[in-house]
Amino acid sequence: MTGIYSVLISAFVALLIASVGWLYQRKQSQDDQKRHAEEMELKWQAFKAQFAPHEQALDIIKSIPPPSDTDLSDDEAIPPGPYIVGLPIQDPHNFYGRKDIINKFYTRLSDSPQLTSVSIQGARRSGKTSFLRYVSHPVNWSIRLDKRHRTKTIPVFLNLQSGISNSSHFYSYLIKETIDSLALNASIDCNISYLPTETDFPLVRDVFRTLCTKNWQFAIFLDEFEQLTTDLSFDRDFFDSLRSLSDISGIAWITSSYRNIQELELIAADGKTSPFFNIFFPVPLYLGPFSVKSAQDLIRKPAETVGHVFSEDDIAFLISMAGRLPHAIQIAAAILYWARKSGSASSESDLY
Repeated sequence: MTGIYSVLISAFVALLIASVGWLYQRKQSQDDQKRHAEEMELKWQAFKAQFAPHEQALDIIKSIPPPSDTDLSDDEAIPPGPYIVGLPIQDPHNFYGRKDIINKFYTRLSDSPQLTSVSIQGARRSGKTSFLRYVSHPVNWSIRLDKRHRTKTIPVFLNLQSGISNSSHFYSYLIKETIDSLALNASIDCNISYLPTETDFPLVRDVFRTLCTKNWQFAIFLDEFEQLTTDLSFDRDFFDSLRSLSDISGIAWITSSYRNIQELELIAADGKTSPFFNIFFPVPLYLGPFSVKSAQDLIRKPAETVGHVFSEDDIAFLISMAGRLPHAIQIAAAILYWARKSGSASSESDLY
């Protein structure tokens, strides 16, 4: 019996020691988690405080009233021209064509249990920015995205021609636009109105990890993606950090560029490849010239909104002069429209 008691006592002591050890480890784990949360909160508060002057300046700017409408008589009123020349299209009602590519975009992005990253390729002035603006617009987003992702996926638009010079600027820009997009698309006010300038990747990672844990998803649009891949300030570590964000369930990337994504990988980060470039749908969506019908619609329909009618000969002439890229069509149609309005061109030959 003494031997049995000894064994039982030994087992009890071992169990007690193990329990104490487990409790200690659990306490340590809880302490570590609490310490990490406190550190991130301090970082976030420091991040906000650093840019308080920006917020104050913007508060002053926001207090400036809009200009008063100038009263014009009917004779003085000048109707606006119907064509948009030089700038990306912001209002989806002014966007024409690309229906097949739009359908493919939403299918590739959201027709699966997880969001899929998509690359958009097209020639210069082929309308890549206008396309991204159109598909990410809240009106289209709320009805075209697959139902599984529609209510919880936020589009975040980054214009990479906006003077981003290093990874810290990029990370801050990403956080700022994400917060603004939550406010716009989900009516969530995070009460941050200043534009941050620099931050580090761990904060970005924790921000998205926290948001995705709450079941939010993000489609991050990188317009003019070549700006990053051709700048040696953005090295392999940077692109690897974007890849690691993709490992957080609920984040997809949409890029637009002149070159395809495989070419960009070869020139990115001084030839050092990154797994970031492997996450995209294998075939890019290519924005080429408009179809003949889309080109005709882009000439005809805007003019009709201001009561002007181009003849079939006018439309054929404009397409023969401009080709079928939307930027050139808008320029040619605008020139002919204003020439006709001013009476300086009664026929196409007057434009030569």
